Amino acid sequence: MGVDRGVKSIANVTMMDDVLLLVSGASGAGKSSVREGIAATLAPEVTAVELRDLDTIPQTPTLEWRQRMAERAVLRAQELDGHGRHLLLAGDPVAPGEVVAAPSAPTIDIRVCLLDIDETAQRERLRRRGDPEEHLPSHVAFADWMRRHAIPGTCPTYCAPAAGKPCGGHG
Repeated sequence: MGVDRGVKSIANVTMMDDVLLLVSGASGAGKSSVREGIAATLAPEVTAVELRDLDTIPQTPTLEWRQRMAERAVLRAQELDGHGRHLLLAGDPVAPGEVVAAPSAPTIDIRVCLLDIDETAQRERLRRRGDPEEHLPSHVAFADWMRRHAIPGTCPTYCAPAAGKPCGGHG
C-alpha cells in the first residue's frame, strides 16, 4: 500500500471535528494494513491504536469485555480531544454499534469506515496468514453481518438509540 509522503496530514482537513475514527471490518479485510500504512502520516495529530493498546486481550473475549473496550476507546479519544488530537482505532473487527453505544459516546464525534472484502479474497487472505480452515465460515459470516450492519437504517436497537443519535450507517 502506497502512502503519499508529500501530504503532512489529512487530520487538519478531513478530521478536524471528528475525534474517533473507527476503521472496522471482518478478519482479513485489511484494517491493520491500513493503520500501519497511514499512522505515521497522521501523527502526531492522530494516535493510531488497536484494542491491545488499550488493555490485555483475553483468551476468549466476551461481550462485556468488548463493550468495556469500546468505552475505553471513547475515553481515550476524549482525552486526546483535550489536547486537540484524534484517535484512530483500527486493526480489530470492532462492531461500530458497540462504539456508538458506549456510555461516553455522546460526548465525542465518531466516524466509521467499514473495510469490506469479498468472500473469495477474504478466504485467500485468511489462509495465507494461517487461520484454521474451520474458522473461515465464521469470518465470512461476520463480514456479511458487518456489511448489513453498515446500511443506514438497519442498526440493531442497542446502537443508535443508546447513543441518542439517529442511525446513519455510522458515518
